[in-house]
Amino acid sequence: KGLLDCVPCQSYYVVTATQFPYSSGESVEEGIFQAMTLEQMKGNVTLRNEKGVERELAHFIAPVKGGDSAVFFFARNDDKGSPLLTKDNSEVSLVFNSAFLTPSNRFAYLLPRRMDFKLSKVKVGDNVVF
Repeated sequence: KGLLDCVPCQSYYVVTATQFPYSSGESVEEGIFQAMTLEQMKGNVTLRNEKGVERELAHFIAPVKGGDSAVFFFARNDDKGSPLLTKDNSEVSLVFNSAFLTPSNRFAYLLPRRMDFKLSKVKVGDNVVF
């Protein structure tokens, strides 16, 4: 609720990713995106609907410590004012490009190529609320 009511959230889709503690219960020492900057993330992650329409990363907040969330912001509307997601969309995906998921990124093995979200789970009536 706090994220949905935030001022920037009126113009951006906000996606968070959190690294959970190990199954053994040990704490996570370092988050996947902890040392990343907006400049490093730009071009490496997009938000894409099921029709292939994408939004580039507009803002990024790195986690401060293990267990914190990385926060990704993507513009709701394109330059013409068209929204990425409408009541007619069924899915949206957070997509990492293959150049980001190479062995040179020591955390690449922890990340999926994409994370898919069914919009039926984030709709209230005909409105997408995330």
